[in-house]
Amino acid sequence: MTPRTLVPSILLVDDHPSNLLALGAVLEPLGMHLVRASSGKEALTHLLREEFAAIVLDVQMPDMDGFEVAALIRRRERTREVPIIFISAIHRDDNHQAKGYAHGAVDYLPKPFSPDVLRAKVSALADLWRRGEVNRMREAMQFERERAELLARERRAHTEAARSASVLDVVVGRAPIGIAIVDADLRCERINAPLAATSSGAHTEPHIGLPLAEVLPEGSDTVLLAERLRQVFATGEPLLNVEVGWQVDRRALANCYPVYVEGHVERVALMVVEATRGRAED
Repeated sequence: MTPRTLVPSILLVDDHPSNLLALGAVLEPLGMHLVRASSGKEALTHLLREEFAAIVLDVQMPDMDGFEVAALIRRRERTREVPIIFISAIHRDDNHQAKGYAHGAVDYLPKPFSPDVLRAKVSALADLWRRGEVNRMREAMQFERERAELLARERRAHTEAARSASVLDVVVGRAPIGIAIVDADLRCERINAPLAATSSGAHTEPHIGLPLAEVLPEGSDTVLLAERLRQVFATGEPLLNVEVGWQVDRRALANCYPVYVEGHVERVALMVVEATRGRAED
């Protein structure tokens, strides 16, 4: 926020041009942005376009008096907190002053008023507005700093996750033993060629997202292995050297390791090491 934006705008409302001129002359030394309106309707139009630190409002006006204008100002969410100083030449009694305060006025000055008093009151309201703007500016800057830090952390986390995923892909893909990483539904998130080859020898990509039971050969050992994987998800404890066999002359040892994310088992890593091989394939 620039210093120029901290110059408060003051709305002066009076149906007599001479009164507007006089109000402007009184408040001009304060160095504020003075906006003049010669009717309640014009004042409401200005309030739709601009933010004001205070309104100096004549009570006695044709068509729409100051009280009616104030009531409309208070009905709008955007303008209901703008302080109003009523000025009146004829409504000088306590009843009319009480009516002005009931319509949201912060002050009620009968004419003739002291120029010094009006300047002091408007200056005080402008100072309150400036402090509010400064606080809003600080809050906005703090919010932007926190948002930037959060975005930076997210970018770093995404970069680190992508780097970790790349390393994991290399490790899994190049390992000489069968490796698969499955989610809680026992679907393959990663599976390398040695393990995929136990089923069909096909490439690993078509197996991603499939249930592990559909990737591995059918049989009791595959069912047993699935039960072991579910056990790891349930207990969080690894299971080692689970014997499995998918062919008569080939058997292997499966090891299941839990993968924790924020204290919970989110994935299980399955590693299958061939234990025996019949001579028919030697």
